[in-house]
Amino acid sequence: MFEQIGYLIGETVLPPETAAALYKAAALIPGVTEAPDAVDALGRHGVGIAREDTRHATRSEWVFDPQGLSLLGSRTYLTKDTEIGRKGALLDADAVLKRSVVDKGGVRPQDQ
Repeated sequence: MFEQIGYLIGETVLPPETAAALYKAAALIPGVTEAPDAVDALGRHGVGIAREDTRHATRSEWVFDPQGLSLLGSRTYLTKDTEIGRKGALLDADAVLKRSVVDKGGVRPQDQ
């Protein structure tokens, strides 16, 4: 569930009420903790929300801007040595550069 919520907040512009409901739901997931110095794919530091998946030996973090709390990005890394890599190996990272809303389908924000 944590990963699904992360996908929604990372890939969708949500109404504030919906985003707030998703964050509240994420806080109820067992194992969700603070990550006070989380880092996105561009190296930007922020406050984070994290969850460790002991079954898959991974930790996923969502990184938020410490001032406005907008989503900066996320990352997932290994928490122990496995057949796919060593502890600490980065599996996935992304960074949100810009979010925009357009008024009709097929229009890209940079075209407006």
